[in-house]
Amino acid sequence: MNTKKSCLYSRKAFISLYLIVIFSIYLSIISFYISQYSLKLKTIHNLDVYYNKVIVNKLKEVD
Repeated sequence: MNTKKSCLYSRKAFISLYLIVIFSIYLSIISFYISQYSLKLKTIHNLDVYYNKVIVNKLKEVD
């Protein structure tokens, strides 16, 4: 009985299919959180710019 394991072989080591799947899931989760964090930072920056403009306009109106 000859069973063949599904592995990517190299001369010195191999990577199992399960390791590739786990690593790809890990990278997708990391990229998702990075994109969400980037969007959050852009939103905070845009709100800061908007409120600074509003504050400056209100101060100019008072003068």
